[in-house]
Amino acid sequence: MLRAPCLSATRGISLAVVLLTLEIPAVAATRYVAPKGSDANNDCTQEKTPCATIAHGISTVAGGDTLVLGDGTYTEPIADMPSGSAGAYTTIRAAHDWGVLIDGSAWPNAYTHGIEVSSKHYVIVRVVRVKMSQANDQNLPVDVPYSDHVKIQRCGASYGPTTGNAASFNIGPASSYVLVEESYAFGGSRYQFLAYQSDHILVRRSVARNDYWNGSLQCAGFVNYDSVGTAWQNNIVLDSDTANCSGNLFGGFWNENKTDTAPDTSQMLAGNIVLNVQAFYAGDLDWVVSGTRSIEDMVIWGSSGGYHGNQGDGMTATITAKHMTIGGLTGKYDGPNGAPAHGTGFSVFGEVENTLTSSILAKCESLGVADYTRSDYNVLAQNGANFGGAHPAAPGAHDHCSENGNALDPFASGLRYLPRIEVGSPLETAGEGRGRAGAEVVNKIGVDGTLQGEPGWDDVTGEPLWPFPNEDQIRTDMASYDGPGAPGARGFATGKSLDGTPQTLTKYVWEYLGNPLPSDIDVTPPGTDGGQGAAGAAPASDSDEGCGCRASSETGGGAFGLFGGVALVAYARARKGRSLGAARRVAQRESEPALCRWASRHAT
Repeated sequence: MLRAPCLSATRGISLAVVLLTLEIPAVAATRYVAPKGSDANNDCTQEKTPCATIAHGISTVAGGDTLVLGDGTYTEPIADMPSGSAGAYTTIRAAHDWGVLIDGSAWPNAYTHGIEVSSKHYVIVRVVRVKMSQANDQNLPVDVPYSDHVKIQRCGASYGPTTGNAASFNIGPASSYVLVEESYAFGGSRYQFLAYQSDHILVRRSVARNDYWNGSLQCAGFVNYDSVGTAWQNNIVLDSDTANCSGNLFGGFWNENKTDTAPDTSQMLAGNIVLNVQAFYAGDLDWVVSGTRSIEDMVIWGSSGGYHGNQGDGMTATITAKHMTIGGLTGKYDGPNGAPAHGTGFSVFGEVENTLTSSILAKCESLGVADYTRSDYNVLAQNGANFGGAHPAAPGAHDHCSENGNALDPFASGLRYLPRIEVGSPLETAGEGRGRAGAEVVNKIGVDGTLQGEPGWDDVTGEPLWPFPNEDQIRTDMASYDGPGAPGARGFATGKSLDGTPQTLTKYVWEYLGNPLPSDIDVTPPGTDGGQGAAGAAPASDSDEGCGCRASSETGGGAFGLFGGVALVAYARARKGRSLGAARRVAQRESEPALCRWASRHAT
């Protein structure tokens, strides 16, 4: 069935009229809740007379409906929503950006979670902040077990339990095709983002900071635990220290694998950043590697260790890493005693099939690469030693290093900023096939709102990643942390940038090497409103593929519409044999949200 596109108005443009006779599908209902509303004799259908409680609002919602939460603080969870369907997700969202807080700090310790999507299908929760009690080890900020096709977008989780076995964003067990996007977690919990005994979990453009953990077991930022097919895209973990984790901070990223549960923990890591993470083991601790590990365009800097991979007994594994920028590491290598990543850029401590190419390893106090790492086409400089370990690594034939007599100083050859290599610099052609050596984390990876396997889910888009999504809200919330452990106002969440203006996440990352933010990086956040995408737009949902477009009032809600000249150009370009993702981006560039949505659905 051909569905009606959302058509924007044309003002002052020479018009070409295209009449479309379309079948209009049934419209799902929208319900409203607000703290000052009333549940009495109220079906929640009127925005001006909303219901008062989330529970009552959810009780009126059918699968595929939307529940809009008015600004304010709610002392009840988001839970027990009906499942939607592939064409009509059940959506619960805030009316305005960051206007809703779920406050569970006074709840009894009885497995009541701030956002709970349990045994559900096709559900979206957007732009909701959750604050819990660190003392309640049974209550999680966000919990998504036994569910599939769930999207948790632009949500914040804080003050999770500081004992027990807790995660701020807990995905699993037995969940599949779950997206956590543009979210953040801090202020407690053993793990900030956890994929547990699940498959095809995608965490994208999210920020983790470990502030305090008083449990006896380890803690970490982003964790894959007995899950297969997990993907991590454009995430940042930063300003965390094992001194504030009594069970030790194992890593910014950590893979745990119980061989009796998950003989395959294949994962993809693309465009992630580990910055100022003083872990007990490594920036990325990959214990008991199994299946495949694809790591690309990753930055690990200013930390206690780089990447450490180790194979489990009798398990098959392949590690493929390229375009890494690793350095500024402190610590002493001690591979035989469990510390092969201390002060070391890249260590594969076991005879695992692996390759490390087109990467930079610099200013590592101990070693650039170690042990069974197979290095080639890499740039190694200013390390304690470039190669070594208990099973000494050796230079590859094409490595740029003193051992080969062709060393490059990366800081004089194009490495001015951690997220990119300068155009025209020697590093731009120092990698394999005369390609780039080092990471590039400049544009967004994955089309907004896409689950694994959906068109564009792993594309490197043309949309700038910086300023990092929601960075002002993330900084404000993290700076406000006043619990035990490290102070909230630290690292990126305090102080000034190099130009004397207040620090931001973008400037913190880009200026970490001591160079001012480049003039071509825009730090002006895009206009947003209430989980609705662009200001004034209708809520982005599964049905509009994240375009955030709205029907123009001039369409009259009927089956006919007008396209302006610009729209027709975008329409034609989108239809000329382009892929779904390419057609969508063409329409976006032409500022036509209607065609963005149309192209997402219908271009081939």
